[in-house]
Amino acid sequence: MKEIRDQFRKISASVAAQAEVAGGTGHASTTGKLRELIIQKFLRPHLPRTLDIRSGIIVDSTGARSTQQDCIIVDTRLPIIDVGSEAEGIIVAESVVATIEIKSDLDKKALISTLEACAQTKALVRNGEQVYSKGAAEIRVPKPHPINTYIFAYNGSDLNTLAEHMRKFAEDRGDGGIVPEATCVLT
Repeated sequence: MKEIRDQFRKISASVAAQAEVAGGTGHASTTGKLRELIIQKFLRPHLPRTLDIRSGIIVDSTGARSTQQDCIIVDTRLPIIDVGSEAEGIIVAESVVATIEIKSDLDKKALISTLEACAQTKALVRNGEQVYSKGAAEIRVPKPHPINTYIFAYNGSDLNTLAEHMRKFAEDRGDGGIVPEATCVLT
């Protein structure tokens, strides 16, 4: 397992170096977009061919919408509403596998706003049966699961502090299912 840990440390160092270069723009919005692209570039070769990464908003059959999402992992076998861009889109909720919110710095304030966006995404209605298959194996889920949400930050509070803020957020809302599936802070 030492080899795997060492490889992840090398990947982490590479992503951190790219983020440092992106931070040299001096413009928060540009830096943020470049840092989103770094994560998309890293993830894309690891995804199966039936999945792609977009950014944009997610809409459901009731008309509810997510906030702007940094990375949306979509099942390309399902509809994506064309907005004239290969990277941005309006994504139908049933097409979404997961979202990743990317933050340059994840402090308490940024975490709370991100958790609110994650909760809004998880509340979107998804209709129809979901079918997952690999080879001869097939799993049919009659009621679709909520969209998985993840948070990735280049810098931020330590994970124990963030976990405590998440616990309090879920406790205040009375719903532990609204917190993200995972949170990663690079430094």
